[in-house]
Amino acid sequence: MKKKFLGLYIVIALIVLCTNVYAALTLDLSLTADKTSVKAGEDVIVLVNLKNISSKVSSVKGYIDVDESVLSNPSEDMIVRNNSGKIEVTSNGTVSELTYAYAPTELVDRDIIFNTSSSATNGHDVLFREDFPTDISGDSVILKLKFTVKAGTANGNLANAVKISDLVAESSTMANGTATTEKSDKLSANITIVVDNSNGETPNENINNANTNTNANTNTNTNTNTNTNTNTNTNTNTNTNKNTNTNTNTNKNTNTNTNTNTNTNKNTNTGNKTNTNTDNTVSASRLPATGAKTLIIPGVVICLLGFVSYKKYMNYKDI
Repeated sequence: MKKKFLGLYIVIALIVLCTNVYAALTLDLSLTADKTSVKAGEDVIVLVNLKNISSKVSSVKGYIDVDESVLSNPSEDMIVRNNSGKIEVTSNGTVSELTYAYAPTELVDRDIIFNTSSSATNGHDVLFREDFPTDISGDSVILKLKFTVKAGTANGNLANAVKISDLVAESSTMANGTATTEKSDKLSANITIVVDNSNGETPNENINNANTNTNANTNTNTNTNTNTNTNTNTNTNTNTNKNTNTNTNTNKNTNTNTNTNTNTNKNTNTGNKTNTNTDNTVSASRLPATGAKTLIIPGVVICLLGFVSYKKYMNYKDI
């Protein structure tokens, strides 16, 4: 009998041991908001949290669903990024930056990929897959999503406003040089967003108290407008016209007139009287000096002719 109980204990121990060795990855999924309540038209940021992780997580995959009747539609604008345009993941107080691609039309190598094609979403709004460059463990914030509460949304609780569905986490480990992958069960979580459009005052109901509020508002508005316009126009026009004309006319006329008149008159009279006249005129004569020279020979010729004529006259007279 004791041997039978011993064998049963061994079988139970082996079952427990095998269960612990091949136990699946376990963790908790939750969604939280950055504020307790929000007004219509305001933004709210939803954090996707992983807690109580049994072993290091290398990747997660899940679906995002949004109540589009009260929140803005899913788009790339819902992804919260830092100044470098990357998504921040916080694990055990350590922040890592991950690259992403939203609705890519071709295969891309990114840390986070958001897929919106109907063939991949299976009736959900968005499929996302997140690969961590460094495995995460402990309490972690793996994603931040921002939504705007639509205008006209009434006060109240927006149940299931944002939901993460069928999230599966994976953990890759090495055992005896062989890679093994552990997967978690499918996890889902949602969040209820509180809409409060009031001024934040909590009404007090006093049944036995009568409250009388009398507000007397007297507004006296006295507007005195004094407009003084002083326009002083001073126009000073100074026109200075200075014309300086310098005319220099230099007329230099040099006239040099040299008149040399030489007149030689020689009259030889044979008879009662002999006149010998010599006229040498240098200036102020009727004939210029140069012309006098040309008259000498004709004068001599005339004299000779006159003398010959006189001689013949005297000869004829005597006859």
